[in-house]
Amino acid sequence: MTPVRAAGYTLVEVLVAFVLLAMSAGALAAGIAADRRLRLVAAQRDDAADRVRHRLEQLAARCGAADTTAIERGAWGSESWRAVRGESWWRLTDTVRNVAGRGLSVATADIVCRE
Repeated sequence: MTPVRAAGYTLVEVLVAFVLLAMSAGALAAGIAADRRLRLVAAQRDDAADRVRHRLEQLAARCGAADTTAIERGAWGSESWRAVRGESWWRLTDTVRNVAGRGLSVATADIVCRE
């Protein structure tokens, strides 16, 4: 007479299922954490790009004025800009660094002054 096997899963099968579930949950958590970091970096870059664009537009409106250099610091980080006058142009350079000091955006623009 052959032994009758009870219906259900063995302990090994249940343990393997739990291990696979734990590995999947860990991979999902790591993916969510990486996504959060990437979104934060993207938001910081967008903010820096907006600051640079605003400063360059502001300085370009004063085309032909004397050379200017300044630094601005805030809770978001720091920004330094420089405008150097040429014969009939201005070279504008703006640098934005976030609070952590890792994110850096630099923009340089040559503006032709029309009088």
